Amino acid sequence: IVWKFLLQGEGGFINQVLALVGITGPNWLREPNWAMAAVIVTLVIKMVGLNMILYIAALQAIPRYYEEAARLEGASRRQIF
Repeated sequence: IVWKFLLQGEGGFINQVLALVGITGPNWLREPNWAMAAVIVTLVIKMVGLNMILYIAALQAIPRYYEEAARLEGASRRQIF
């Protein structure tokens, strides 16, 4: 619902912001050329948060003794990373 509000034709928030700069925005969800781009951007933004949480959780689950073992073996900071 929020994305539909943002991407409305003339009354949408994105088009109102573009109008402040002097740009006439398209009807994001009705024009075929812009609709696919709007859907792709929406899905990417939607999934970034979930993916970040999963990646951070996975990185935090790596045991510390791997880092300690790498230091003992003489690995550089880049190699440890």
